[in-house]
Amino acid sequence: MPKKNAAALTSLSLRAATKNNLAMLAPIMTDRNMTLLPPDEDIIEFLRSTDFDVRLQNNNCANSSNFLIRYGNRILSYNKKQNSKIGLKNGFQTLCRLTVWVKHDPQWFSKFVKKGDLFKQFERLLMNDRWEVQHQCIKFLHDALPTFGNLNSKILHKIKVLNQNDKYGPIEMIGYVKWCMTYLLPCIVTKLGSPKITIRRITNQMLIAYLKLQPDALNIVQKEIANFLLNDKNDVQLKDEALREIPNLMITECASQNWKILIRSLAEMMHTIPSKRHEKIVRLLAHFNVYLGTEKLQKILSELPVEQYEICRKYEQMISEISETAKESLKNKEKISPSIDVELRFRFGIIPMLTSTMLSNETDPTSRIVALEQVREIMNGIKLEDSRKFATHLHSYLLTLGNVLDDLNFKVVALCLDVLRLTLEKVGPLLAPYIQQIVGLISKHFGNQKSVIKQQIMAICMITMRNCSPKSVISCLCVYSEHRSSRIREEILNIMTAALLTFDSRSINLKAIADVVVPLLADQKRRVRLAAFELFAVFAHLSSSSIKRLLKSVSNLEQKHRAYGLLNAVKTTTN
Repeated sequence: MPKKNAAALTSLSLRAATKNNLAMLAPIMTDRNMTLLPPDEDIIEFLRSTDFDVRLQNNNCANSSNFLIRYGNRILSYNKKQNSKIGLKNGFQTLCRLTVWVKHDPQWFSKFVKKGDLFKQFERLLMNDRWEVQHQCIKFLHDALPTFGNLNSKILHKIKVLNQNDKYGPIEMIGYVKWCMTYLLPCIVTKLGSPKITIRRITNQMLIAYLKLQPDALNIVQKEIANFLLNDKNDVQLKDEALREIPNLMITECASQNWKILIRSLAEMMHTIPSKRHEKIVRLLAHFNVYLGTEKLQKILSELPVEQYEICRKYEQMISEISETAKESLKNKEKISPSIDVELRFRFGIIPMLTSTMLSNETDPTSRIVALEQVREIMNGIKLEDSRKFATHLHSYLLTLGNVLDDLNFKVVALCLDVLRLTLEKVGPLLAPYIQQIVGLISKHFGNQKSVIKQQIMAICMITMRNCSPKSVISCLCVYSEHRSSRIREEILNIMTAALLTFDSRSINLKAIADVVVPLLADQKRRVRLAAFELFAVFAHLSSSSIKRLLKSVSNLEQKHRAYGLLNAVKTTTN
């Protein structure tokens, strides 16, 4: 076959390889046209997998990318009617995609066969050391609660546990919210004592939503909280945090329920702990005094064993005084206009609740634009001390911006990316734990042809690399170099080229970039090939010592795909 010059390289170069081409993974984004839930086994497998997170942080990005593709081939589901592919990356992003699915198909749970395996994976994720994973899991449960179904008195379902090889065995026929949540409650209530305020808040929200759906489940919740508080193995600080959070569960829907189990456990706890720790429990009993009424509380206390009742009586005056103070503060709060009261409360420590509510409005783009402008103004004026406090809420804040980036309105997306860019500038060096989450956010708009969006994405990548390690950011980006969309492949190459021209090459894993760029020199799409040639030229200039190894890789690629003329074109470019 005669040789072809570089400009004439066409799809013939990869025609043979295309037949067996590896499946490309899509970024996690809101697909409003999803009509097919991936198979149960695929979802369970990815929720179970922990390897990908470790491999992604490996210095050799190409190895992690190849691992992801090989592993992804086993768990990719196809919608044959639409000829689409749904890829799930790891446990964290699987939860993200499931959250999207819940919004679009309220009947998803009834279609899911392996319910027992699903909840065992939720239990494992709740016990994960990474608080971000815990948060995403609890958030998913909060969003999915209404889809689990309610108790039907005419049809009795049972939880059938078959003791096989594992600890719990497969759980079958879980058909409603009460049984689903009972399985996870022992893990969930421990999060009330989490040192992370973000985890405590989402746990409160989830338990409140659960109790509103199932007020008669209060006894189960009380028992689990009591077991947590009375377990001597649990850390004292975790218990103290949980005691502070319990008043949030005193909702109107449960005011008529019997709180005897929890109050008895508090009295028992007072009997077993040092007196210097009694104050927190006394304050909680004062909350019960306001919530249930003095008469009802006294009746519950009078039924306690003598020793426990005597301890509670000792603090009777203190409970009464704290209750009066609490009642007075409630009266003063009622005098404040509801709109002012909402405005005085903040999310993420700096953003007014009213603004946060407007950000969550999916039906009104104008409202979101106004809210984003307010957030941008807040970020412009944030001080160093406030930015450190705000950084503790960064995970939840980024999740909120992620929901906004799903909007179809161009102005909303452009403004949201600008807010994200400004946020990253203000938070600076505190971004390191959130690199993968940031890349996941902007991946929603990789390949967007609007110049404003491209510029914002490039700026966000450069800021993240400047404040963190360029190597870590590029390791997250490498995955998308294998994307099925040529526009996304092209954009990733352009970002890498900009990184090489901006940062010291010693802070970047050049070998990983080489492994990514060489296969793309023979890409089917001309624009991708041009971007790859540009990156290769920059790379060869920065790493002249490894040019022989690079040319050897190009030669192998040329022979493998019969892309004749590729090596000569590369040599011409590098010279």
